[in-house]
Amino acid sequence: MKPSRLFLIESNPDIRESLQDLLESEGFEVFSCSNLDILFTKTSFRSYDLIIADTDNQCELNQELARRRKNRDIDAPLFVISCYCVLNKEKYYIRHGLDGVVAKPLDFDVFLQQISEITGIV
Repeated sequence: MKPSRLFLIESNPDIRESLQDLLESEGFEVFSCSNLDILFTKTSFRSYDLIIADTDNQCELNQELARRRKNRDIDAPLFVISCYCVLNKEKYYIRHGLDGVVAKPLDFDVFLQQISEITGIV
C-alpha cells in the first residue's frame, strides 16, 4: 500500500523535524516547509492526502484557513494545530471548513489517530 503523503507546515525547525520524524516512523511520506504563507498562494496541494499546519498563536488565522478550505481555495484536506483558542471549538472549525483541528500541547497518540482517520489509514 502506498503511504499517505502529508505536507507539514511548521515554523519552528526543531518541532518540524520532530513531527516529521514521528509521522515518517508511522509510515507517512512527509514533505515540509516553514511558512504558512504558502496556503495563501495558488499552489496546488492535490498530490497530498493531508496538509498539517501549525498556526502557532495566530487564532484569527484559523478562521481564515477554515473559510479558504471550505471555498476550496485550499485543495487538500487541512488539519490545524493551534493554541488554546481552538479548545472546545473543534466541531465549530470542522463545520466551517477544516478537516481536523487540535490544541497544543499535542497528545501524540490522539494526534496520530486523528491523522490516520482523515487519511483513511486506521
